[in-house]
Order: sequence, then structure tokens, then C-alpha cells
Amino acid sequence: MLKYWGLVACILILSCGESNNHVNFTTDYHFMAQNQNNVLDHQASNVLLAYQELLKGLYQNDTAYINQTTNEMVHLTDSLAGLPLHLDSTRQKIWTDGLHNLNAELQGVQLADKLNGLDETKMSIHMCGLQLLSVLAQMGYKERLIYIFASENIKTEDGYIWLSTQKSSRDPFQSENRKEIKAQEVLQEIK
Repeated sequence: MLKYWGLVACILILSCGESNNHVNFTTDYHFMAQNQNNVLDHQASNVLLAYQELLKGLYQNDTAYINQTTNEMVHLTDSLAGLPLHLDSTRQKIWTDGLHNLNAELQGVQLADKLNGLDETKMSIHMCGLQLLSVLAQMGYKERLIYIFASENIKTEDGYIWLSTQKSSRDPFQSENRKEIKAQEVLQEIK
């Protein structure tokens, strides 16, 4: 009987050490509906469209397109951060800080390909997605539903995330996988 309990104890210990392979990344983000502003939503939609183009270049492994799109996004985020939008100070700070953080990550994308190739570019684009997720959640973006996707990656502990306006998407970080996957979460439902 003692051997039986020893075996059960070993199985329990080993099973507790296993990862569940589910990427959970939104616990650090909270959707703040009270900060929603139609003017900001409209401006953020321009950033979202550019971000979708960045993911398109990544899916196609087209570094020239990624570089072109990244340069355009750097200019876009610079321009939008400087626009006088007549907002209260809280919303203005969320908007400008979020755009500056996204801009810094975009500059990381510019450097990543030159220094370390596609793997580093993927990580930099992942970080852009996290910054975009953060600013959209903080500003209470509601113009369109934003779907959040995650994929596992053996090279990174937490995997990669990306955002889309569609319920299903192909993984831009693993372009060899042509299968469409469903979103894990919706931005506007993050509590």
C-alpha cells in the first residue's frame, strides 16, 4: 500500500510541474471604458490599420515591407502624438504616453532586422502588439471590437500576441502554419 501512495505522490508532484501550454497575457491589462473618447477612437483606428499591415509583412516574411510599414508607423505615431485633440489631461497623457511607448517599440523593430534578423524582429513586433494593447485598453477603445490572439513559441516563454479586427486569423509569427485560429479574448471584455 505504501508503494501505491508513493506512486500517487510522484505523479502529483510531476503533474504540478507541467505547464498548461495556455498563453495568458491579459492579466496585466484592464479595459477602462470610462476613458473612451470618439476622437481618440478614430485616431487609434489609423494606428490599428498600420499595425495590420505590419502583421501582413511579418506573415509574408517580407522584411522590406516590414521596414517600410514600420517607418510609416513611426511617422504616424509621432504625428498623432503631437496633434492638439482638446482632451482632458488624463486622456491626453494616456494617448501621448501610449503612442510614445509604441513608437519606441517600432524603433526597436527597425533595429531588430538590421542587427539580429527575423527572430528578433518577431519579438519586437510582439512588443509593439503589447504596447498597442496597453494603450487601447487604457483609452477604452470602442470603435471596433479588437480580438486578441496568442501563439506558443518554443523560443519564448510566453509566446507571441497580436491583435486583429477579425474573429479568426492566421498566425503571423508562424507563417508556415496556414491554419486559421480563433481569438482567445476580446479587448473590450478584459476585466
